[in-house]
Amino acid sequence: MAVQHGTARGRNRVFLTTSAKGGKIITGLSTVDKQHYIVDREAYGFDTKDKVHPGGIQIIGHYLVIPIYYKQYTGIEIRDIDDKLSIVKRFRTEKNPYCVGITTTHDQTGEYYVLAVVTHNKGRRVDIYRTPSGLELKNPNCDFDLRWTYKASTDNTDPKKDWNGYANNISLVSDSKGNIYFLGFYNTSELGTGKNYVDLYRMDLSQPEDKIFIRLSRIRAKTDKGSFRFGGSASVVGTDSLEIYACERNVNEIIVDKKTELIETDLFSV
Repeated sequence: MAVQHGTARGRNRVFLTTSAKGGKIITGLSTVDKQHYIVDREAYGFDTKDKVHPGGIQIIGHYLVIPIYYKQYTGIEIRDIDDKLSIVKRFRTEKNPYCVGITTTHDQTGEYYVLAVVTHNKGRRVDIYRTPSGLELKNPNCDFDLRWTYKASTDNTDPKKDWNGYANNISLVSDSKGNIYFLGFYNTSELGTGKNYVDLYRMDLSQPEDKIFIRLSRIRAKTDKGSFRFGGSASVVGTDSLEIYACERNVNEIIVDKKTELIETDLFSV
């Protein structure tokens, strides 16, 4: 399961659950009065003979990016939340995609998208794609080209090392200067009594592939219910703050009245 908030308060929340019977995408709306309403659902075919496996998702604007793989296909789906989750783009990846992060940045030619895909079940490899400048995601010519591949230098399991396993959830964000940041979410008990951590890196795509990630900090997340094992994400909410989300194993739907249902998650700000 994964969860991602939109780019501003009052925007969409999306949960992608694989543990519910049949599996589903749940789209919700987070309002300024802190109510979280379910507005749409879509079955996702997890009971098919192909055993479709979706991974950690991210929202950018009103688009939802989903990594999926099954016996005959590995790739990325991009869906329009404002258009009943319609698929606007689909493309193949070289390896199984476990989770994705997406953001925009710019250079002298204009704005473009950067997509990071974790393609190793221990989070040891990240493939990085970019699009041409100046094209919207719906544009047929807005293709994602694989440009860089980062591979962790060793297969160690020591969480005190600079690179941990981010196989379930990552997020990409960028600042006004075009700098790109990678947040890797993981769950472990080896660093102390807390179990949820997020590592923050700057991504410098001008560097050689083995030096792209520059670690800046580690955040220990204390949550009541949520865990980064089941879903984690980050959203920029101001010039100096992020909101980070952790999700329970199963998303709870609580009937408030005959018309309204509430989604519960765990949220904290940094």
